Amino acid sequence: MRVASILSFTFQEAVEDVEYQDKLKNHKQAMPQLTDRTKLPNIVDPVIRDTMDPKHLYQVAAVAVLCVQLEPSYRPLITDVLA
Repeated sequence: MRVASILSFTFQEAVEDVEYQDKLKNHKQAMPQLTDRTKLPNIVDPVIRDTMDPKHLYQVAAVAVLCVQLEPSYRPLITDVLA
């Protein structure tokens, strides 16, 4: 019984590690798109791309960067985001 619980715990850790690695990979791909002003328009929906003031687009991206920090304590509260 003890061996089974140790194996399942180890498996769970491995699953969580793979999930974390996937999140980290996505994060590493998204951050340059959000932080580089020359790349930012490329990720905006083409339907609204030409209707947005670039200043507002940069502000939205700056908030998005804060919201997707890997460390949860670095993320703003939703009440601060919506204020």
